[in-house]
Amino acid sequence: MSETNTTVSTSKIDKKELNRLFLRSNAIQSAFNFERMQGLGFIWGILPLLNKLYPDKEDRVAAYKRHSGYFNTHPWLVGIIFGIVASMEERKAQGEEMDEENIQAVKGALMGPLAGLGDSLFFSTYRPIVAGICASLALSGVSFAPILFVVLINVVHFGAQWWGVHNGYKLADRFLEELEGMQIQKWMEAATILGLLVVGALVATAMNLTTPLTYVVGDAQVVLQDMFNKILPRMLPLAATLSVYAFVRKGKNAMSVMLGIIVVGFVLGFFGIL
Repeated sequence: MSETNTTVSTSKIDKKELNRLFLRSNAIQSAFNFERMQGLGFIWGILPLLNKLYPDKEDRVAAYKRHSGYFNTHPWLVGIIFGIVASMEERKAQGEEMDEENIQAVKGALMGPLAGLGDSLFFSTYRPIVAGICASLALSGVSFAPILFVVLINVVHFGAQWWGVHNGYKLADRFLEELEGMQIQKWMEAATILGLLVVGALVATAMNLTTPLTYVVGDAQVVLQDMFNKILPRMLPLAATLSVYAFVRKGKNAMSVMLGIIVVGFVLGFFGIL
C-alpha cells in the first residue's frame, strides 16, 4: 500500500549534501550483520537526507522503515544506489507520484547486478593486478610499494563511490542506460586479460621453486633442474600454480589450499625434493 505525504517538502538536495552522502556511504558495512547485511549501514548513510526531505514525523518514520530492511551489494558501487534512491526520495517528498514499492524495487533490482560487477571488476581484476605489481616492486626493494598499493586501491574505491553517488542522483532512472553505453563488458574483458598477464609474469619472475635432485647417467651426473630449464624454464612454478588453480576450481576454500601448500612444502623440503 502506498503512503500519502501529509507535508510536501520543497527542499532540494544540493551538492554539499551529496558529498555528505558519499562520505557516509563508505560506512555501508560498519554495522554488517547476518539478518539485514548492509541494511543498517544504508539507513545510516541516507539518514540526514531523509530528515531534511520529510519534516513530518510520520513520513520520516515511514522512510526510515523502508530503508532499514535487508540490503546487500558491492561496497565500492553502493554509491550508485544511494544516489538513485536519494533522487527518488526527493521526488516523492516533493509530491510526485512515487510509491515506496518502486523505491524498494529499484534497490532490490540493482543489488545483485552491481555486486557481480564490483566483484569481477574490482575484487577479481583490479585489486589482484595492483597487488601483483606492488608485490613485485616490494620484492625488488621498493620501500613505498605497500603505500602505493593502499593509494591505488583507495583512489579507485573512493572515486567510484563519489562518481556513483553524484551520477546516480543526476541520472536516476536513466543511469542503467548510460552505464550500458559505457561498454563496461569490454573494459572488464580487457582488464581480465591484463590481470592474467600480470599473474603470469609474477609466476615467472617472483615464484622461486626449484629442485636439487640429480641422477646419474653413465659417468655423468645430471641436475634435474637443468633439464627442466632446457625443456621449459620455470616449469615447477607453473606446475605449482596450475595445481593450486585446479583445487580452487573444484571449490576448495583459500584456507584449505594454503594449509595444503604449507604441508606439501614441508614434506617435499624434508625429503630434499624441493
